Amino acid sequence: MVKDVHSAIMTCQPASLKGGQVLRRNTDQGGQLKQDCCFKTQERSSTRKTGQYSPQRQLAAIMSGRSRSLQQELESDLVLNQRLLQSVGALMSETLEVAQDVANYCKDDKELMKETQDIMLTFIDMEDDIKHYKTALNHVKKTCRTVQDDSEEDEKLTATFTQKLNELKSTNSNDENRHLNHPKYEELRSLFEDRGSIEEQLATLRLAMIGNTEDSQGELAMTDVNINTRCPYTGCTMQDPVRNILCGHVYDRTGILTYIKQKSSRAKCPVGGCGNTEPIQESHLEEHKTMKKYIYLLSQSESQVP
Repeated sequence: MVKDVHSAIMTCQPASLKGGQVLRRNTDQGGQLKQDCCFKTQERSSTRKTGQYSPQRQLAAIMSGRSRSLQQELESDLVLNQRLLQSVGALMSETLEVAQDVANYCKDDKELMKETQDIMLTFIDMEDDIKHYKTALNHVKKTCRTVQDDSEEDEKLTATFTQKLNELKSTNSNDENRHLNHPKYEELRSLFEDRGSIEEQLATLRLAMIGNTEDSQGELAMTDVNINTRCPYTGCTMQDPVRNILCGHVYDRTGILTYIKQKSSRAKCPVGGCGNTEPIQESHLEEHKTMKKYIYLLSQSESQVP
């Protein structure tokens, strides 16, 4: 592919997009770790700029030199566009992870929530643009099989590309609900829905972690169920809980990694009576987001007690 073509397409290279990058500031509140999440607004505006394309430049660059066949050039562009599409999808997933943190720890920050939504909308727009380009390139690819290498035919192909692209954009602009109906945006909005009081959220989390417990009258007695928030190794309240995927027991990340380093191949699960005989490895540990949120909300609840 000629250099101009790559330059034209790489203007939207997601590797340079930092709209989903997050700054986390750790502060101590009530003895618990609180994470504040915020986006860089200037980077978001940079994201929007890099998401713009020029169709004339795109195809004109292809026509400006033909060291390979036009079919090969277009195929190369299609491969690159597919990679861009995958990268934007990954950025959407990262934005959802950030949205989860915002929902957990910054629920009262409406400005931050809106900014998170705006960034997701930016990525949805970029995804649409890349899909339109891919469709338009495929359309030109089919057309150019019978085209001769001359400037007049080049102009026709450019016009065909532009016309197809404009048709796609016009159809897209008429769909007012395309953002709202996007699965990633729906998932993000669900994270920001009101989940009730702290006590109601704690009850929901307890239910998620240990299941339904019924009293003698058949009613849920979740408020009477205790969740152990202390690390079985350090004995301290967990700051960054991780779950052992082999036995399900939960530890504080820093504490258990210290234990693994000290014991090496003898680092068995420190929970008494655990049937897991495998030495713990770091690869056996996964973040326990539910427990982490539970501990945070519990500290909030306790701080409100007079």
